Amino acid sequence: MVGKLSSTEIESILSRNYIGHLACTDGLTPYIVPITYYYDAPRNSIIGYTTVGRKIETIRKNPKVCVEVSEITNLTNWTSIIAEGTYQELTGKDAFEAVKLLMHDLAEIINAEGQQKVDFISDMARLAEDKEKVIYRVHLEEKNGRFEKSEG
Repeated sequence: MVGKLSSTEIESILSRNYIGHLACTDGLTPYIVPITYYYDAPRNSIIGYTTVGRKIETIRKNPKVCVEVSEITNLTNWTSIIAEGTYQELTGKDAFEAVKLLMHDLAEIINAEGQQKVDFISDMARLAEDKEKVIYRVHLEEKNGRFEKSEG
């Protein structure tokens, strides 16, 4: 059975995951990359961090982006969320508050899985030292989700 996810299901999936894909375009060429994110439900946005490169250069030209998050068990059991939004680079107090969410709340989600321990300060430090670090928020404007569940 294939169907649409409810808004409650969409919120739940965005909240319990932290790996997604961010799609952007400069108006000519589409570009998509995997991202680590934190879903800031009260602000209906995702928070991420990166260094300046093709992704940031593209988004600075066109801040309209799309984020995809999926949970896939197999070919006939999956969920997929597509969220459209507007990118914003964070500075000052806003960046500080976003890093606090990444360091505490997102690290707690990842570390609870027991697969790896995450320290975002050292993770951010390992990013290319010669490149500008960017903390960003994507304000989500529209969220849609679909699923397939085998009936057997």
